[in-house]
Amino acid sequence: MDYGKLIWRDASGDIQTWKLRAGLNTIGASELNDVVLSGAGVEDTHVEIRCKQGVCQLQAIGTVELNHSELRAGETAQLHYNDRIRIDATVLRYTYSDEERVPPKPLPQAVLPEKWEEGIWATPPEVAGKIWRGDRGASNTWDIILQPSGSFVELSHMPSEYLQYLPPLYHQGANDLVNNLLLAFEMILKPIEHMIDQIDGYFNPWVAPEAMLPWLASWVAMVIDPELPRERQRELIARAAELYRARGTRLGLREYLRIYTGAEPTIIEPGDPGSDSPPLAPNCFHVILEVPETAPEEERLLDPAKQAEARERRRQALEARLRRLIEAEKPAHTRYYLTLALVPSQPHASSA
Repeated sequence: MDYGKLIWRDASGDIQTWKLRAGLNTIGASELNDVVLSGAGVEDTHVEIRCKQGVCQLQAIGTVELNHSELRAGETAQLHYNDRIRIDATVLRYTYSDEERVPPKPLPQAVLPEKWEEGIWATPPEVAGKIWRGDRGASNTWDIILQPSGSFVELSHMPSEYLQYLPPLYHQGANDLVNNLLLAFEMILKPIEHMIDQIDGYFNPWVAPEAMLPWLASWVAMVIDPELPRERQRELIARAAELYRARGTRLGLREYLRIYTGAEPTIIEPGDPGSDSPPLAPNCFHVILEVPETAPEEERLLDPAKQAEARERRRQALEARLRRLIEAEKPAHTRYYLTLALVPSQPHASSA
């Protein structure tokens, strides 16, 4: 299956491409990545792109700009045709593998780039504002006015792929009215055709767009907490049937809490051997959770007492959500105790 490709210019200005494959694709400064970038702001592994069932999902490990919108560490987004990913000073463009969209460097002479991409490089002053034409045969011309910013105004286009469905009479020349009309439809319909080819990905909770998740959750009668990280929301929806089968059991509650919090809970029932908890009454159980968390950046500037107050407020808010979850998942005749603690998450070791 074709998952498309990434196109960018390396530090020396040469064009590089990487054809995305099924599974995990990584981008970063380390030589172990599929795409290796240089720059002071590039992490060892800066971005992960997971491709599955025709859809590619980007997850930010370091700060990334996707189409001029910032993605912070842990945030995800689905890639679409013509998306631009900025990592430090490098811009990567996502496109289909059967297209060649990146031109050579612009030259201060009447040589038109194969195609021009806005925002990847600037136009030399001596070519800005002029009309340039690349002539590669009678049916293959491309006229544009280059702007100083690197953007362009298109005057004519490559031949439309839809011309092949018309009689030969309409194939002569690339600048005629019919071709330009077909190109207008092609620009609108081609992304839609690509989306239809990948329609199954919209119904797969692992790769569906984020806006689809509440709708998919409604299919399985599940109300998703919007404060949960997206990956946990996806896992809850994907495993809804499995969780329903185990509902009301220790196993089902433990798995639900593990997905929800990212921590492994301990659930103690009456008669459990080796338990240090006080004896429990019949039909009563004890849930113990230690949830790792990273304090917000602005909170680290506070004095220790205020940090403790803020941590306790977060603990109480999480406890209230967990109690609602446990009430919904436990057998109706049972009672429970909940012990919840927030523990600082261990920072990832970074290479020197």
